[in-house]
Amino acid sequence: MGNFIMSLVFCTLITSGLQAQSNRVDSITYALYKNTSWNELIETSKAAFQSGIDYYYLRMRVGIAYYEKKNYASASHQFEKALEFNSADVVAKEYLYYSYLLSAREMAARRLLKTMPVSLYNKVKNSSRSKLRNLSISVSKQFPATAGTISEFTPPDINGEDGVLVLPNSMVVLQTGLSHYLGASSFLEHNVSFLNRNNFSYSELNNDSYIFEDLNVSQFLYQLSSEIYINNNWYLRPSASYINVRIPYVYQVQLPGRMGAARNMIGHFSEHQYSIQMGLGVKSGILRPEASIAYSKFNNNPYLQKNVSITAFPTGNLNLYLFSRISHQSHINIERQRWIWLQELGFKVLDGVWLEIRGVFGEMENFADHGATLAFNDLGILRKQYGLSLRLPFKNASREFSLHYKYAEQENYFYSDRNHLPISGSGITFNHHTLTGSWIWKF
Repeated sequence: MGNFIMSLVFCTLITSGLQAQSNRVDSITYALYKNTSWNELIETSKAAFQSGIDYYYLRMRVGIAYYEKKNYASASHQFEKALEFNSADVVAKEYLYYSYLLSAREMAARRLLKTMPVSLYNKVKNSSRSKLRNLSISVSKQFPATAGTISEFTPPDINGEDGVLVLPNSMVVLQTGLSHYLGASSFLEHNVSFLNRNNFSYSELNNDSYIFEDLNVSQFLYQLSSEIYINNNWYLRPSASYINVRIPYVYQVQLPGRMGAARNMIGHFSEHQYSIQMGLGVKSGILRPEASIAYSKFNNNPYLQKNVSITAFPTGNLNLYLFSRISHQSHINIERQRWIWLQELGFKVLDGVWLEIRGVFGEMENFADHGATLAFNDLGILRKQYGLSLRLPFKNASREFSLHYKYAEQENYFYSDRNHLPISGSGITFNHHTLTGSWIWKF
């Protein structure tokens, strides 16, 4: 009995001490909140949480402090915690909604709308109620950076193999995309692109050589992808792409009345290519990891591609972001493995102006990028790529115009007709520039 009384007294003293400490924290943080001393408020709240002091008003104050400092990723965590104390609070929900939007968590904001009372829903959702998410149109132009590569062309030593080596003269790509919501937890994206590439071609057929300086390859790509949210943070990202390539080829026609005489003719055939991919990721806090796996069949070669990426928002908002991705690609039928590293940095340089710097390193051959929205399925190996983008969103945030520049170091090879693989030692360096202009309408 005595031990029980002592324990009860001890617990009472601890509870009284915590309550007194909690009252002091409440008084201090309220004064800091009233004085807009956001840094001191955040540090005081961190110490209080470590001491076991946690309640609704403390979470709201520190959440507003982070929000005012534009650290929306940290603010959203605090408002989520505040709603655990009072799940119906409209102030916390409104702050949380905008914190999600301003920290690139659009679907979490959309899911939160379902829990809002009508008055708050109408207040924050006063724009279009359209099911459309965005519409985009882009035009790209590629042109060579290596002077004299074609005019000074020397045929490679390919030991009598039949096949072809292609060097692009120029390329134009028209792409359009449409994204729309499927309820509050997912959206669907459609991307269509039309490509026309003018090529210089050197081919070997039955010990005869042929050079064509003006051959056109056309390509149609359709990509379907989705983001499906399991909860506010975790999502699945399935995607599939179909590509139809119209490829020229050389054949001979015997001339009538002339023994042994023949004329070279250009025909075309269609090749069907595809890529399927599944990704799993999480959007929460300042670090957003994702892992994905893809199976692709480009140029009659099957590949398995595994990607691990992470997006970081160091300041908790969209003013600074970094994206890193490591990809491992393996040929399914032969022993060939490659590693590709992509690094991107984006930051706000002026009010309404964002700059992005991008670099890709590694051997990209038959590579599916951005869920196969982009497919590097040229007959060559892209070894390095550097890019610069300028994004100019309009003030009402419903439209965005962007300019993109890329410089690529590429090596094109003579590909054998026998196994559709490049012949070692036949590579020719061929670098190029690409300019792209894009419009995006956000609904």
